[in-house]
Amino acid sequence: MKSKKINYLLGLLVVIIWGSIIYRVVAALNGDSDLPLPQTKPREIYNDHALISDTVHLHTGYRDPFGQTKLKDTAGSIPVKKLILSNVNISRPAVKSLINWDMISYRGFIRNPGSKKLIAIMTINGKPVMLAEGERSGPVKLLRNFRDSVSVDYQGHHKFIPINPAAI
Repeated sequence: MKSKKINYLLGLLVVIIWGSIIYRVVAALNGDSDLPLPQTKPREIYNDHALISDTVHLHTGYRDPFGQTKLKDTAGSIPVKKLILSNVNISRPAVKSLINWDMISYRGFIRNPGSKKLIAIMTINGKPVMLAEGERSGPVKLLRNFRDSVSVDYQGHHKFIPINPAAI
């Protein structure tokens, strides 16, 4: 008896919902819709050809290139030896050491059933190595093991190395 009451109630609810949907569709097709139409604003056209007043003032500290004002000639006052022997400070940018990341490749991972840790299978200098997060194999330290890539630290540099299953 209880389930019949729920069935009748749900049936009535279905009829009400479908009735409102059909009413809206018919009203929209007949054009008798009391729903407001969406209001659209006309787009403003961007005028990039407008004249903008110039607010820049140039303060030149060099001589007049057209020679309208006469300046005194200072070329003869500095001896040539002082010009050549003047101290020139040349600083060269530090050269970054190039690291060959091709010697490290990530082949895949396995899950340790006992500890539920991911163990990365990698090759370092052609030797297969299995590392967990935080472990080190020579100069290479595995920082993070994502399933599609690993984050490694090598000689103080960090890099993400993607999985390379073709190298297996």
